[in-house]
Order: sequence, then C-alpha cells, then structure tokens
Amino acid sequence: MLALATRRGYPLVQADLEALPFAEGTLAGAFARHSYLHLPKVRLGDALADVCRALRPGGLLMATLIEGEYEGRDLPGDDFAGRYFACWTAPELAAVLTSAGFADVRVDRVAHRPLDHYLLATARR
Repeated sequence: MLALATRRGYPLVQADLEALPFAEGTLAGAFARHSYLHLPKVRLGDALADVCRALRPGGLLMATLIEGEYEGRDLPGDDFAGRYFACWTAPELAAVLTSAGFADVRVDRVAHRPLDHYLLATARR
C-alpha cells in the first residue's frame, strides 16, 4: 500500500493505530478500512480516542469493521490463518465511538458479498 501511495505522490506515514504520530487537531479526516478490527475490543476505545485527538474539530472518521460477535485468532474463512479479529455489532461500535469522544456517530450495515456484511462507521470530532 505504501508503494502504491508513493507512485501516486501521496505523503506516507506508517504508524501504530494505538500510538498515532500526529499532533492534536492536525488531521482533517481519517479513513481506516478493516484496520481497527485487528485490535482487541478492550483496546479499541483508546485507539479511537487517539484518532479523535488527532482530528481537527469537525474532522471526519470513516472506518469499516466486520459485523458479528467473533473475537479471536480463528476467524472462519480467513485467508491468512492466525490473525486476530474483533467483530462488532452496530450498537456496541456506536457506543465505543461515542465514548471515545466522537459526535454525529453513524454505523451502517453494508452488504459486501451475498451473506457477508461489514459495518461502516462515520463520526466527527
């Protein structure tokens, strides 16, 4: 992904989702596609609070996570066995975003493939 961004002229930052290297209020927006789903549920709130801190007032977060109840390293159908996944219901994800400091929280269920869905969360600092 970093190589593709380089070819397109985008600035690069590779960082830890739980320790973002951005000053408070420096980001206009943040997009995370299936990234936060690799954090344990008990740590997601702190990670989301960190991205909220890095967003400027009114800054938009868009994030996708897998819908469901599963948490662990044996997600059925995973192409790379052993990765950690935390799946979420819409109400519990909305609650974590709100607790992390976000406003205008919306969590929508999006059909990805037949019989497969994910959650699209949008929220503003």
